[in-house]
Amino acid sequence: MKRLILSALAAGMAIAATAQFQRIEVEEVDNGGLVPGTTYRVYAVLSHSEDHVHAIYGDKENTLQISCTEPFYQHPDGGAMSREILRKQTKMDASLKYDSWFTIGLEDNYVNQVAQFMLDDGFKAFEEQGAGFSSNDGTWYATPDGAQVYAREKKRVLLMQLTTTGKVTATINLQGRTVGVSESGKKLNSNEAKIAEQDRLRGKVEAIKAQIDKIQASIEIKVDQQGIRRDSDEIKGMQRDYDAKTEELKRLREAFKMTNGQLWKETGVTFTCG
Repeated sequence: MKRLILSALAAGMAIAATAQFQRIEVEEVDNGGLVPGTTYRVYAVLSHSEDHVHAIYGDKENTLQISCTEPFYQHPDGGAMSREILRKQTKMDASLKYDSWFTIGLEDNYVNQVAQFMLDDGFKAFEEQGAGFSSNDGTWYATPDGAQVYAREKKRVLLMQLTTTGKVTATINLQGRTVGVSESGKKLNSNEAKIAEQDRLRGKVEAIKAQIDKIQASIEIKVDQQGIRRDSDEIKGMQRDYDAKTEELKRLREAFKMTNGQLWKETGVTFTCG
């Protein structure tokens, strides 16, 4: 494969990449002349192996647009999405490997959960006519808990394959999630590390909740059964402990959320092929 590294642009001008999204990377695939034109694979390059992309979308403020000066190559047995490419069939007909399609991470139907929403018309024109399309209310995506969304060792996620004799111009918007971090702020470098950290935090949450319940019960006993005034120094001291434990519980719950990383978006990213 011949790699062509392209700089990402947002809103028509060069900007600094976010901590997650770095750039679009385009590779030219050797199709051996089995199909007309040149085959390109388009990737989102991210910062970390556990960062991921789970959606390419268009909305009212940010148009999703794929266009080309010539039609996209469409194999009769292919589809607009990579999950429609049957791996078994590519072994019998190699030209199917170079069909044009969109994806999140995977190139064929094997364990591929990529789906689309509100792109029926655009995908129909793309598949039946080889035409480009645009959308202000559509997306193709994979669920964030699926293995195919992760950047993995090469720190990139496959977004599409396009075969054409023309020049491709595209503007896309991406959404994903960062790598998770531990309570101390250290990056969690694997799913196993995330699960271990979540289990540890879950144990701390349950322990703090038990302490809060115990303090609350003690306060009620002293007030209701022993007649100690709520404005007494003893009750005020217990209330301070209760408030401190409540704040600690809140912090631990936020730390638990952070193990799943933070949602990120990158809009107006443009690239060309050919």
